[in-house]
Amino acid sequence: MVPKVLDAVSLGEIMIECIFETKSALPINTTIVARSTEKDLVLGGAAINVCWYLSLLGRSIRLVAPISNRHKKSLFRELRSSRIDLSHLVESNGETDHLITILSPEGHRSIYTLGTIPANLKRKLFSYSKTGRIMILNGGRHQEVRDTFCELVHGYTDRLVAFNPSYAIYEYSPPELVEILKNCDVCFLNEDEYKFARQCSKTESIEHMPHLAFVVTRSSKGAWMFSNNQQYKYKSAVNREGVFLGAGDGCLAGFLSGLLDELPPDQALQRGLRLAALVVKRGSIRTKISKADRLSILDLG
Repeated sequence: MVPKVLDAVSLGEIMIECIFETKSALPINTTIVARSTEKDLVLGGAAINVCWYLSLLGRSIRLVAPISNRHKKSLFRELRSSRIDLSHLVESNGETDHLITILSPEGHRSIYTLGTIPANLKRKLFSYSKTGRIMILNGGRHQEVRDTFCELVHGYTDRLVAFNPSYAIYEYSPPELVEILKNCDVCFLNEDEYKFARQCSKTESIEHMPHLAFVVTRSSKGAWMFSNNQQYKYKSAVNREGVFLGAGDGCLAGFLSGLLDELPPDQALQRGLRLAALVVKRGSIRTKISKADRLSILDLG
């Protein structure tokens, strides 16, 4: 049963993810030949990942995102072990977004094809996101989604707004990005995304734009955060080099879980980093969390 007031609502895009791992970066004029399996083709995206981890930490959360009718059953099947509220998906008769990624220890290269956006998307995103103590804005590769996010960050004094653009940040224009940063409460970026965001504001420091916390995750180098006019630096709990998909979303989920428990931002980020370390160790974008894992992440064990 879904509670009347949810802990959080997560908005963004759902995509078919096809991720191929290689031992080294591919040279130019090279072809990968692979066999597609059920493991290779899954539905994902930052909006789902954040929902997944908040749900496993015991939080009530709703996923609001466009999806093709053809893939709705697959999404329910993939998330059946979670307690995510999937009753407010925005369905279309067209295609779902599709991400194809080649992942190597040096980094990744991706192709992203845009699916079908329902004509009533903006109205439904507004309507379906009215509940929740926290509203999480993920991704934004579609212009319609970015336009909606720019409006959603205004007028919500009774809830916290978190901005998690992930790799979709490169689709934002400087005015769009600055508009959201100045009106959100929390922003999570990785180092590459941070470099891009800094270039979008020539006259103002973006680190102090969000009302509560601006966080930059740095893979094996840990993370840093600006909050309440202070800078905090954190070491990584995992001594591993590489690209770890899903760890940033896990870190955000742990951080928001801490805020919901009324932890100060510096302690909430420590919780987020514990969850991110677990994601890295398990090597899965959406890893399962045992009771012991949960107690350790929440620092209750």
